[in-house]
Amino acid sequence: MSWDQETVRTAIAFASMIGALAAAVYSWWAARNKSTRAAIDQVRERVEETETRLQSVETDLRHMPTQSDIKDLASQIAGVRADMKEISGTLQGVGRAVDLMNQYLLDAGRSRE
Repeated sequence: MSWDQETVRTAIAFASMIGALAAAVYSWWAARNKSTRAAIDQVRERVEETETRLQSVETDLRHMPTQSDIKDLASQIAGVRADMKEISGTLQGVGRAVDLMNQYLLDAGRSRE
């Protein structure tokens, strides 16, 4: 098999075309992977931010009072309210007694004059 000049040129041109095609396919593939990788990185960042926010919310929820805590607090407030009404009634009675004593003392002071 002899290789003449035309056959060598054709072989080199064919090899060059195959090489250029391979380079184009590789460039396309690399660019596609790069853009896909960038998109995946953006999604990863958003997921990490969301996880951080979720952990913060879960921490806040752990410290929130439960329904039974709120019921207990409401019953304690009702007890304090009842005690305040009792104290208010007692203070009104004491105030009335003080007024009567004051009036008595004022009347006793006028009768001595």
